[in-house]
Amino acid sequence: MQGTDIPFSFFLPKKEPDGTYSLYNGLTGKNYELNPAAALMTLLCDGTRNLDEILKTFSGQYEVDPIEARGTVYDFISSLQEKRQLVFRTSKIRKVKVPPPKYLVLEITNRCNLNCIHCSVRANERLENELTTTEWKNLLTTLAEMSVEAVGLSGGEPLLREDVFDLANHALNHGLLVGLVTNGLLLNRGIIEKIKKMNLDVQISLDGSRPQYHDKIRNQEGSFEKLLEKVRLLREEEIKFTVAAVATAHNYKDLPDLLRLSEKIGANSFRVQPFFPVGRGSLHREELDLDQSMTKFISSYLLEAKEASEIEVGGFYFQFALNSEPPAITQPCEDGACSAGYNFAGITHDGYAYPCSHIWQLAEDNIRDKPFPWIWENSRIFNFFRSLQRADTSTICQNCIYFSKCKGGCKAMNILDGHFREPDRHCWLAACTDGGS
Repeated sequence: MQGTDIPFSFFLPKKEPDGTYSLYNGLTGKNYELNPAAALMTLLCDGTRNLDEILKTFSGQYEVDPIEARGTVYDFISSLQEKRQLVFRTSKIRKVKVPPPKYLVLEITNRCNLNCIHCSVRANERLENELTTTEWKNLLTTLAEMSVEAVGLSGGEPLLREDVFDLANHALNHGLLVGLVTNGLLLNRGIIEKIKKMNLDVQISLDGSRPQYHDKIRNQEGSFEKLLEKVRLLREEEIKFTVAAVATAHNYKDLPDLLRLSEKIGANSFRVQPFFPVGRGSLHREELDLDQSMTKFISSYLLEAKEASEIEVGGFYFQFALNSEPPAITQPCEDGACSAGYNFAGITHDGYAYPCSHIWQLAEDNIRDKPFPWIWENSRIFNFFRSLQRADTSTICQNCIYFSKCKGGCKAMNILDGHFREPDRHCWLAACTDGGS
C-alpha cells in the first residue's frame, strides 16, 4: 500500500439519531459500528483522494501529527480492504458523461415460486418495501423520456406480480421494448395469450438438458418436466423465446446437450452466463464455481456453436482469446471496463439503482429519494465503473494483446473475490503468464 494509492469505499457510514455511526456492508451482509474517527476515515475513502491526502485531511481534522497518525490510518483502511469494504485504484474517480442507458433490468418483485441455489438476488429473502404500481409506472415514463430503448421485467419471478402486464402495457405505450425474464413455471394459456398480444420478448431459465441438472439448481424436483410442458404452450402459440442458462461446475459439460434441447423445443436463441457467487449463490460457491479450464471449455464450445447452430447463440467469457489472429494492443484504454454504467442499469424491487447486473449489492441511491436521471448522471457507484482506466488493472492484463477486448476481465467478479487489481480468475491466459499485478 503506497501513499499514491486511491481507496474507494463501496459502502459509507451513516450517523444514527443517537450520534453513533453505523455501516452495512452489502457484500458480506454484516453491520459495523464505527467511532467518529473511523467514520471520517471511511468517508474520506471516496475515490477522489489518495492515501497521503486522506492522512493529511484526517490529521488536520483531529490536530495530530501526520507521521504519528499514519500507521493508524493506513492500518484501518487496510482492514476495510480485507473486509471487501473498499478497493484501491490508481486513477481517481471522476464524473463521466454518457448517453442514457439502452437497457434496464427492473426487478419488479423479490418474491419467487422457487428457491434456486444459484440465485444472485436471494429471492424470497428480501421482501420489504416493494415499489408500488404507480412508482414503477412513473419510472417507466421517466425511462421513456430519457430515450431508453428497452426494459426487462424480472425478479424474483415477475409473474407473481398481479400488475406485471399492466406495467408491460404502460412501457409499450411509452415506446419501450419489453422483455419478460421468467422461470416459466407459472405460464398458462391466459398468460401466454397476453404475452402474444403484447409481443413481449420472453426469456426462459433452463439450466440443463435433464432433470438431474435443472432440478438440482432450481431446488425443486419435477421442475424440469413441468417447464418443458410450459414451453410447449409457447411453441404452440408460435411465441419466440430465449433459453438462458447459468453455467456452473455442475452443468457446464451438459451445455452441448442443452443447446440441442433448446433447438428441439423451438427456442429462438440460446444464452449462457457464468455463475456469480453472490446472493444465495455465495452459499454454494464451492459446489458451483467455474475454474479456468471449465471457462475455456464453455467459451470454445459456444464459439463453435455460434457458427453451427440453427438458432442464435450468445457469448461468454474470453472467446476472443481463441481467435487464430489476435488483435494488436490498443493504447490507451478508453474509460470503463464493461457495459456497467454505460449501456446498462438495474433497479431492485425496493428502488435501488445499480450499474452491474452481477453485483446489485453495490446499489446506493434509491429512486424514491432521487430521480433516476440524477442517479444515472451523478451516482458515485456508476461513475466508479465508468472512470476505470487501464492503470486500474494488473500489469499482466495491461500487457496482454487482448486487453482492448476484455479490459482486464470482469470487475464485479474481482470485487467479489476481494482482488480488484488482479487478473480475472477465469482467464486461462493470465494463469499461464509470469509476473505480478
